[in-house]
Amino acid sequence: MAHSNVLDMHDPNFPANLDIRPLHLQPAANSSVSTEDIWKQREAIKQYGIAGRIWCVPLHLVLANLTIREASHALLEYFTPSSTIFSPPCSIFASETTNTIVELGSGQSVASLHLAESLDKGDTLVLTDLPNVVPLMDQSIETWKQSHAEAVLPVAEPLGWGTDIKHLKKYGQISHVICCDLVSLFGIGINAIIGSKF
Repeated sequence: MAHSNVLDMHDPNFPANLDIRPLHLQPAANSSVSTEDIWKQREAIKQYGIAGRIWCVPLHLVLANLTIREASHALLEYFTPSSTIFSPPCSIFASETTNTIVELGSGQSVASLHLAESLDKGDTLVLTDLPNVVPLMDQSIETWKQSHAEAVLPVAEPLGWGTDIKHLKKYGQISHVICCDLVSLFGIGINAIIGSKF
């Protein structure tokens, strides 16, 4: 079902004159993956607005046998344990204790799901977004877990920026917060994120 125009005025995922298209995903070289968009972005954009699109910069990374050409490339690379591009490397992989990782504004959750592939079994990954976007995150988790049965299973929780995070306490002390493509997209600013009091 398409998003109601009545709600568009109040939902930051549906700014005035929203005109976005799905990120073009191409099969990687020698891949057997079809060109069908496994993330169903076109339908997700209609229902979830900005949150339904995969946001990415003109760089190359093979993820789930798809070539992503366009913002989360650096983050995907950072979340790859074998990467030698960053110094120091991602602290999640150097931790000697379990991690509780929370992503803000997860939407389609591509970067976090890539991270989940490399987490230790005791780690927890919580994807968050506005309450009306939780079904999209759940759908992304379901699609992803079909080919990642052995990986840490992420959970989806509602969380608006600047709101109370008491409901996330059940996952333990938060060790890492992931923010990908959110400040510039929404124009909300860093104060709203800091206001969440992690």
